[in-house]
Amino acid sequence: MGIETIATIALIGAAAGGVAAATGAFDQPKPPTPEPLPPAPDQEAAAEKAQAEEIARRKKRIAKASTILTSPQGVLGEAPVAKKTLLGD
Repeated sequence: MGIETIATIALIGAAAGGVAAATGAFDQPKPPTPEPLPPAPDQEAAAEKAQAEEIARRKKRIAKASTILTSPQGVLGEAPVAKKTLLGD
């Protein structure tokens, strides 16, 4: 095979679409199809859950507020100031 024969074969292959087939090997793969979206949550169930969370949050706030024994002015009750004696009274 001479150079002329190789050039002739290359020209014939190019005319027949051989170049397109040769470059097709370097095409990028197609991206995978995305997964379908999950179904939308039920609006009523979401509203009930939000309401239950709000009630729980309010209960916690009330419970915590009841443990605070001071006010912005400080302790309002009398301070327990009793001196113990040596005999335990």
